[in-house]
Amino acid sequence: PKAVWQVSMNLRADVWYYLFLRASSDGTIEARLWERDNLKNKTDLRQNVGQDWTQNKFTYSIVVAQGQIDVDEFQEVELAK
Repeated sequence: PKAVWQVSMNLRADVWYYLFLRASSDGTIEARLWERDNLKNKTDLRQNVGQDWTQNKFTYSIVVAQGQIDVDEFQEVELAK
């Protein structure tokens, strides 16, 4: 399965953003993207895709129309069930 999230906020060059993703055991996918220095500039996604879907391994990808994205740090955490 493939899920696509089209970001509704205006992203600018040379601005730091944080991205948080979570897949819950009940099948809920949550994401939040926000600007580091302006917490009001954010967008959220919350979608239930079903328990079978969230039990799979995930492959993350970020695609931009022009330019490039630099990822400074990536962490993947699995919480105890």
